[in-house]
Amino acid sequence: MKFTIFYFSGTGNTWWVCREFAKIVNKSEHDAEFISIEQDDIQSMGYLQKKLQFTDALGIAYPIYGSTAPQIVWNFMESLEEASQKISIDFKENKKKRFGFILTTMALFSGDGALVLNDEMKKIAFPLLGAINIKMSSNISIPGFHYDPVEKEKLEKRKQKAQKKLKNFFKKLRNDKKKLEGRWNLLGKLGGWIQRKFMDWALNRTIDWNANMERCTKCMLCVKECPTDNITFENEAIRFLDKCTYCMRCYNFCPTHAISPREEIADPKKYKRHRGCTENFKLSILHD
Repeated sequence: MKFTIFYFSGTGNTWWVCREFAKIVNKSEHDAEFISIEQDDIQSMGYLQKKLQFTDALGIAYPIYGSTAPQIVWNFMESLEEASQKISIDFKENKKKRFGFILTTMALFSGDGALVLNDEMKKIAFPLLGAINIKMSSNISIPGFHYDPVEKEKLEKRKQKAQKKLKNFFKKLRNDKKKLEGRWNLLGKLGGWIQRKFMDWALNRTIDWNANMERCTKCMLCVKECPTDNITFENEAIRFLDKCTYCMRCYNFCPTHAISPREEIADPKKYKRHRGCTENFKLSILHD
């Protein structure tokens, strides 16, 4: 069985989960690959069609933002739907068993955030068989939402729990058994609905990106690494457009902490940054 996982990861949590899940699958008699939706190949309809045609189990992985997926993931699902529509009728009517699954990462709460792509997965002929949330570390410690990343020891414990959960999840999928977290949790569904309703309001209230040019060294890391090309350098200043997907990458990885969600600097001693969940983590992993 061929497992293909398309993922988006802002600061490395979701990338790590996909990597661990792929290791588990590849140690069995099955095969898995995980692909960043930031890769250049993703822009090719032919590339997406080929991946869909030769995949038995299609996974989508993303960090939970207010009980939903980041906008960049929703945009990618539109591309997948377009690719699936151009595939031959034989593929869609083929009775070969195909299924979809979702892997999400969260810091606090997800509700039914792993299920929000249910309709989109049906449209591309990979109905959801499984969906789970993996608790990792916060990457959004900012004024107005002060939730620091967990300490290294606590993160390692979470990663160990995650590995066990991923192994059990794979067993469920391999044996064609449903595992949909949040499906019957009415409180979780209510919480997820409330978060989604107020997500835009909360983001607009707490985040209005600013770069302090006195701190900025003009290294251009933020410009280079922004997944939506939302950051530019013009007239000797860093500018932010209106395409932010709130991945927090620029904020967490700015080497001089020049980027803040408001005009005032977010003191790194008070507001801790999350720079990946492995030693010597490099941002290039997330798109190369």
